[in-house]
Amino acid sequence: MATLTSSAFADDLDDAQDAFQRGNYQSAVASAERGVDASPPREALYRIEAESLLTLGRYEVARSRLERALTRFPTSLRLRLLSREADLFTNNPDAADNGDNSARPPSGLKAFAW
Repeated sequence: MATLTSSAFADDLDDAQDAFQRGNYQSAVASAERGVDASPPREALYRIEAESLLTLGRYEVARSRLERALTRFPTSLRLRLLSREADLFTNNPDAADNGDNSARPPSGLKAFAW
């Protein structure tokens, strides 16, 4: 089994960011998935993956991946906002409005910590 170096992790992130900025969302998803599956968790990879999936209209997949991301980064405001957006696109406004994935701080955190 080959071991990955930190440069391989950075390559996946760089590839995903470049593809997203060029508007090549399918490639951005592939690079982000590769990075998420092969590297230690990085919020930026989840975010790029979710934004690309939402742009491609793959709302249910984006929602599922965001749920996974939020288990690793429960305090991420960016991921929580994307999750709310995915909930709205999947016609699940109750989840979007009940605070499960909303922009409100998770319980136990003070507002100023944001």
